Order: sequence, then structure tokens, then C-alpha cells
Amino acid sequence: MESILDENQIKELTRLPKNFDINLIDQEYGFSSKIFPYIPKSAFQDLKTSRPEVYHLLAKAGILYSFALEIPKIKVQLSNYGVVQFEQNKTRQAPWWDVRDLGLSWVKKADECLLIAFGIVPDLFSVPPAVLDIGINDLNNIYPVRSLEVYVHLSNIIGRLYERLKDLFPKCDLADFLADDFLKRRIKSYLMYSAVETAVDYPGVVFLTSGFVVQYEELPWQKSLLVDGQKAEAYKKVFAKEAEYSLNMLYDYLSKHGEQFACAKADLDFKTKIVSKKSGLFL
Repeated sequence: MESILDENQIKELTRLPKNFDINLIDQEYGFSSKIFPYIPKSAFQDLKTSRPEVYHLLAKAGILYSFALEIPKIKVQLSNYGVVQFEQNKTRQAPWWDVRDLGLSWVKKADECLLIAFGIVPDLFSVPPAVLDIGINDLNNIYPVRSLEVYVHLSNIIGRLYERLKDLFPKCDLADFLADDFLKRRIKSYLMYSAVETAVDYPGVVFLTSGFVVQYEELPWQKSLLVDGQKAEAYKKVFAKEAEYSLNMLYDYLSKHGEQFACAKADLDFKTKIVSKKSGLFL
């Protein structure tokens, strides 16, 4: 089991008890599954001297993810005796919900550190190309994105939706649409609202009152944080309505500027046959 960080670094980043056994944590798995898919290990190591503030953020994110992923093991061994809580100068085994909350806290901090690092040096990260430059901040204006992993999911959804949109206008080059500022705004709006609508039911993503996050099987989410079924459906309807509105605005604009977008005329004749449903376009 490879050690990405040394013991002193880990204890500085996590403020662990001095007697905690670092060997309980599989750093290699934590960094390999949560950090290195986005930034190569060599680039991460180079940041230690070139951008120490970014290295610190990634190191903290990686080790906190590593701890969270080891919850099944360390929940009975933290401090070599288990996760403990103090009660009248005595200690006893912490209940499972305290262990869960500790893990959730680690994940939240790790997600925040990784997002901040991504914001500072995005060019070093391997993530799907942002369709129409749709970034995390754009999506946050619709519903908060709490982790880089969720942003990657949403970017992939947006990419698929964009390809479907191109199929609706086979005789047109969408680059001509995007050269028009109004159409570009409408297309971006459609893609973003359709993507977040899809994400409400997306496998592996949890729809919380505070934003989208990734589900960890090791850390069952508190029911109070989840958006209940009725509210989730209500949100989806709002997102779908906004997506449909943007799509209709796009069609109306193309109809009013028929000379400029003659390639779309034949496709516009079938407008009434096209409906939006579950973030997809169907004939």
C-alpha cells in the first residue's frame, strides 16, 4: 500500500490524535479513485514546489477522501480503540450516526478543496470539455454543484444533449446558431436546465436540499438532507419548464429570422411534433 503523503503531512492536514495508526488508511486507493482521475500523479507532485497552495488543497482532499472511504474499517478502530465520544470524562464507542456524520464532514471538506483547486488550475485537470464553456459557476446559478465528480456527470449529460440538439437540425451547422448571441444564450439555457433535470434521477448522484452530491454507500445520507419525492418531482417540473421555454424561444427566433437561418426552415415545419420529456427531445 503506497503512501502518497507522509505521517507528518497527514496529521497536519487532518489534526488526528498523535497515537492514531496511519497504516489503517489506504491512501493509494483514496488518491487513485478521487484525485488522480482528474490530475495525474506526476502533476500533483510537481505542484508541491510550483503551486504549494494548490498542492495543499489536493493533498487535503485526497487524504480526507481516503479516510471517508475507509469508514467501514476505522469506525471501529479510530484512535486504535474506535471512534469515541466524551461523556463525563469517560469514553465509549460512538453510535453509527456519529461515525456517519464524521465521514460526511470529511467528504464535504474534500469536495470543497478539490473544487477550489480545480478553479485555480483548471488546465491541469482531465475533465470532459465544457460544451459552450458551461462551467460550474453557470450550473450553480440553477442548482448548486457540490463536487467535481458531479460536474463531470453533468458535463457528460450536457454533451449528450448537445448531440441530440444537433440531430434536430441536420441541415444546419450549429456554429451558425452559436454565432448569434441570443441563440447561444437560449441553447446554453436549454442544455443546463435539461441536464439538472436529468441529474435529479441520475445514478450515483444524490439530490439534496443544498445541491447535488455523489452518493457514498459507506455513508448513508441523513433523510433530513434529501429532497423528498414530491419536492424532487416539483423541482424537475420547474427545470423541464425552463428547458422547454428556452427551446421554444430558440424555435421562435429561428422562425422570425428565416432568411438568416434558411437551413432550419424544413425542420421548423415539424416543430409541433417535437416534445421535451425527461431532458430528452423526442419526435
